[in-house]
Amino acid sequence: MTINFVSIDSDFCGLCGTILALPPNAPADVSCKVCNTRWHVKEKKDHLVCRVEKIYERTVADTDGIEQEESVDSVVEHVCTKCGHNKATYSTMQTRSADEGQTMSRGSSAGFDRHITIFSPEGRVYQVEYAFKAINSTNLTAVAVKGKDTSVIAVQKRVPDGLIVADTVTSVYQLTPTIGCVAIGLIPDAKFQVRRAQSEAASWKYKNGYDMPCELLAKKMADLNQYYTQNAEMRSLGCALIMIAYDDEDGPVVFRVDPAGYYRGMKGVSVGVKQVAATSFLEKKIKKKADLSGAEAIELALEALQTSLGIDVRAKDLEVAVITKENKKFSKLTGEQVEHHLNQIANRD
Repeated sequence: MTINFVSIDSDFCGLCGTILALPPNAPADVSCKVCNTRWHVKEKKDHLVCRVEKIYERTVADTDGIEQEESVDSVVEHVCTKCGHNKATYSTMQTRSADEGQTMSRGSSAGFDRHITIFSPEGRVYQVEYAFKAINSTNLTAVAVKGKDTSVIAVQKRVPDGLIVADTVTSVYQLTPTIGCVAIGLIPDAKFQVRRAQSEAASWKYKNGYDMPCELLAKKMADLNQYYTQNAEMRSLGCALIMIAYDDEDGPVVFRVDPAGYYRGMKGVSVGVKQVAATSFLEKKIKKKADLSGAEAIELALEALQTSLGIDVRAKDLEVAVITKENKKFSKLTGEQVEHHLNQIANRD
């Protein structure tokens, strides 16, 4: 077509809607590349074109402390008509021509944390992540260190109420005469986990005639935790275990068991709200000297706990348990013994 029309909208062809290649100056004549219609484009004065977008910040409390990738969708307040959850994610995508706005797709992440057996689109199991967060609910920190002939556990002891008898509050448990552990997290979950470990160890000795090795007990508890992440009959337990023992073949051993069902042997490990600071301190010290004597292992555990908390702890606010080559039975240190090691640390500094 060679007929010349006056364009109503100088950006688009009035016949086929194609975007016009605008000339650098107006008024001018422009031909549509699709239908060849010629349009007369007028000059626009005092004409403001703008586009406003509202950017939503991520406000879900459940994602605090979790590193987010740049591609993660934004989260907004929106009630799902199916599940009733009040959080939803949205993403935008250019699915139409450039002159049209982006298409917004809305999805709810809530549906993926309603069941333990469902993966989110990002490959996450939210209920297991919530179990890891529950470990910090008691605001306690525990440290375990393996020496040359000693395994030691040091953990905070906090009595929440003045009416509670202090001797009945503990995070340290004896699983067998030669295996002990510290359980950090939800107290009922921790006690259930301890009872299950004691039952598994007793069953092993009844069937085999000798005490269950610490590594096999840690593996058994990890397998049970991993089973809970697959089966909807029971939720993941919100606690973590650190086991210590003296093995006849491997010597002193320390194992960590987490709610996801993963266990590993450790030279030094920390669990709880201050575990990052304590682990960093242990890495620096053990890198310099790994073969620690019994007293050095106990003092390193106490020093790591003090450094991570940022305060000078008192003997009555701590529980310390050890297993040595000379005494393979799991035992707790008395208040006087703990105070002696604290004084040794203070004098050394």
